[in-house]
Amino acid sequence: MNMKIKNSIITSMYNRSQYALEVIDKLFFPSLLNNSSLDTEVIILDDASPMKDETRELVDKYLPKLKRKFKRVVFKRNPSNLGFAGSFNKGINMAKGKTLFIVNDDIYLPENTVTTLTNTLYENKSFGLVGPIVNERDVVSYQYCKQAPKISSYSKNEMNKIEDFASLARKIMKGKRIEVDFVSGFCFVGFSSLIKKAGGFDLAFLNGGHEDTDLSMKIKKYHKIIVNPEVFVSHGGIHGGHVSLNQQRLKRHYNEVRNLILLSKKWGYVLGVTHQLKIFIRWIGFNTVSSLFEKELKHKK
Repeated sequence: MNMKIKNSIITSMYNRSQYALEVIDKLFFPSLLNNSSLDTEVIILDDASPMKDETRELVDKYLPKLKRKFKRVVFKRNPSNLGFAGSFNKGINMAKGKTLFIVNDDIYLPENTVTTLTNTLYENKSFGLVGPIVNERDVVSYQYCKQAPKISSYSKNEMNKIEDFASLARKIMKGKRIEVDFVSGFCFVGFSSLIKKAGGFDLAFLNGGHEDTDLSMKIKKYHKIIVNPEVFVSHGGIHGGHVSLNQQRLKRHYNEVRNLILLSKKWGYVLGVTHQLKIFIRWIGFNTVSSLFEKELKHKK
């Protein structure tokens, strides 16, 4: 039977350091293989990485395994650097799935992450985008869970810590769904029709943030933005998250400020100021899923 593609996993990589390649090799690809499904396609875009040959070699290492475990696997190198918004939009336009699983390449996906997060979309017709909880404070969203472990190496024991915490989250947060203002672009799922109708990511936002906030705002006009706290995704390697962006730190921070100004012009300065205030409050540890997690953890004991 010729099974149709139901879900499209899309990632974009930009590698200019050996560390960025190491994170993909040790975390992303192995965990992606543990989330395989024969009704799912994988679209991998190389956004004109300076380390072109090394990136190609790494992808080639995993392509045979990926092709055995997924319905369709596509790898394309962009002729020029398109940035986060442009590269992911290219993947979105290539995708054949009814749902789109947008994901960074510096994460570890515990088993069943893709299936569980995708299935959440179908629970309620009002759901537009769904994201997981995460161990990286710098995503500056409600999704940050301070109780979640971070890795100090790529050993089996460290990976087991991630899987164990994912199991704990499934247990103590079972059935909870939380409506939020936006989901972070490191990992989320949405219906292809909605994301394409919204025009995908706005190309005016340069690498550095708020592309995800802007997309959430567009979707939120008609649908709810949801966090499923049963699903935990580990973000970053042994030195933390935003591996690709942190290869050019000064450029990243400049773009963060520029993009916030753009977001404010587009959606109103009240929203811009409010959003920045929320970012600060969440960065120092308040108004995140951490408090709910702590409450449920005590309740279950």
